[in-house]
Amino acid sequence: MVVKLELVACIAIASLQGISEIHSAETLPSYALLQDGYFSSQYPEFDRTKPQNVTALVGKTAFLTCGVYNLKPNQKVSWVRHRDVHILTAGEKSFTTDQRFSAKHNTDDEWVLVIKYVQERDAGIYECQIPTQPPQSYQINLNVIVPHVRIQGQETLYVVKNSMINLTCLISHSPEPPAYIFWYHNDEVIAYDSPRGGITVITENGKDTQSHLIIKNAEESDSGNYTCKPSIFKTATVRLHVLNDKEPDELKTSSGFKLLTDQLIISIMLFIHSSLCSYSQYLA
Repeated sequence: MVVKLELVACIAIASLQGISEIHSAETLPSYALLQDGYFSSQYPEFDRTKPQNVTALVGKTAFLTCGVYNLKPNQKVSWVRHRDVHILTAGEKSFTTDQRFSAKHNTDDEWVLVIKYVQERDAGIYECQIPTQPPQSYQINLNVIVPHVRIQGQETLYVVKNSMINLTCLISHSPEPPAYIFWYHNDEVIAYDSPRGGITVITENGKDTQSHLIIKNAEESDSGNYTCKPSIFKTATVRLHVLNDKEPDELKTSSGFKLLTDQLIISIMLFIHSSLCSYSQYLA
């Protein structure tokens, strides 16, 4: 009798376990389907508050930011250059030989296209794309500011030996002044403390930036090309001739008169500058 009761109990327990397993097997797919349905309902979409117009100064770095919500782990954001439909990046992998372009994944929802040393030709539309059906894209327009750089006067200038050379470089249409301005003579950087002496540079910052290169007692060796090269990747060049003793016809024109007038103005500026320095030293 005891044996029969134990057998019945074992059968009952086995039956209950079987029912439990069958129930679990039936409910697990349903839960998985519900889970998939929940995530599939979260359709990837763009954060349309991100700027669609970005401005960068030539030579600097541009950052184009794209926000994407509900992106699945197996989906990647791609950046495409609109003008030639060139895929630049997918995820954080680059698909261009131009190493200035790269992509960064800052946060879960933020993807950034980085363009280093921006050039004028980089201006235009870039698309942030996500692989949905149908595909979605978010366009961002990059504006590149190119400052104007020029040396005042004609492309060819003349001065008489032992007179003063005054070259003024004007940088305009720039949102910020250049970090530095170098002057070159025949492709060599002009050393202001060179043994030749008599070389001064005065820089004026304002709406426009002006750099004055002043060389006293012009010599024949001072002839050649003079280039103003600011940090903004644009340059300007003029050709200077130092004459022995005779003024050519070019110096008798209005451009020549302007050059001599500029020299007089710079002489006054130098005098004021040296006077202020002396006064500051006296006060110290």
